[in-house]
Amino acid sequence: MSTFRSRTICMLVLITAAVPSSSPASEQAEKHWVFTTRLFLSGSSDHSEPDGFSIYSSLGLEASAVRRMGSHWSAEACVRTESREVDEEQPFGPANRLGSLELLPVTLTARYAPFISGGFQPYAGAGACLTVAWEKSGVLDSLDVGAHFGPAAQLGFDLALGSNALFNFDLRWNTLTCNIKNNGVSLAKLKVDPLSLGVGVGFRL
Repeated sequence: MSTFRSRTICMLVLITAAVPSSSPASEQAEKHWVFTTRLFLSGSSDHSEPDGFSIYSSLGLEASAVRRMGSHWSAEACVRTESREVDEEQPFGPANRLGSLELLPVTLTARYAPFISGGFQPYAGAGACLTVAWEKSGVLDSLDVGAHFGPAAQLGFDLALGSNALFNFDLRWNTLTCNIKNNGVSLAKLKVDPLSLGVGVGFRL
């Protein structure tokens, strides 16, 4: 009886060992979508034509969706809202506050991840960004601000917090020139080209 019991236990151990276990890496490989929400800080620039105009930094939220396209490649769509104050410097006295611009940058990038296993996955991406001004206030409300389309780049990493959750760090750059016009006549061009730093959490689906 003891011999039969010993053989039964041995068989169960062998069967258990033969069944493939689902590791976190294999579970991640089966997930094709990643949805991420980030808190970001986007830089500012004082380059303008003519000189004297300033546009300030923005802090806000952004959302992105990533679709795996293979072992190392993926495509990302990212959208965020930026609220930026615009000032015109005066020779004497305080700056003239022109109001604020509510900008909507939409970025599409192709991403490459050199490592496809493990909990730490860095990536680099390149693509394009379309930025439109969807709302204005103050003096800017009566002026025209055209859309801008240009290249974009990013660096970042995902850090696994479990089989589905992750922590995300993302550093991205895109070109942005705000061309302010009055009845078709250009009043000022503000070259921002912001560098944005974002941190957030994501989920694999």
